[in-house]
Amino acid sequence: MKKIVIGFGGTSTSDGGVGILRALGAKFLDSFGNELPDGGGALLNLQKIEFNIEPKIKDVEFILATDVDTKLLGVNGAIVTFSPQKGADENALEILTKGIENLARIIKKATGVDIDSFVGGGAAGGIAATMAGVLGAKIISGAQFIIEKNNLDELIE
Repeated sequence: MKKIVIGFGGTSTSDGGVGILRALGAKFLDSFGNELPDGGGALLNLQKIEFNIEPKIKDVEFILATDVDTKLLGVNGAIVTFSPQKGADENALEILTKGIENLARIIKKATGVDIDSFVGGGAAGGIAATMAGVLGAKIISGAQFIIEKNNLDELIE
């Protein structure tokens, strides 16, 4: 099995991972069956996801190295915590929050997975939560990954 490690941190995304899943073949549809436009605000109109993920992806183990332990939703969630840092005002924050909540609800309905349950799932505007829930990606501490990969404990001694 192939392994891909992706480092998440310092992004300005708030689309809950829709962009990356779309690039892998998924379709995000409104009530008329039309594909949603890009951006987190469009998630308010999400009604259905077609998980037409590229078959080769099923043979890939994704490791997501994050710099936060923030979950996707709630008062300490990704949107509330990070979107204002990226310039979202109160109106945008409300739209993005409702959109991400809608995305999480539809993913849970389709897959049975609560993407808000993942510690670190709020990384990169929720990309980590969605990849963990839909692709089975493993979320790990980026710092711990670097420490282990470079044998920093031994080097420090």
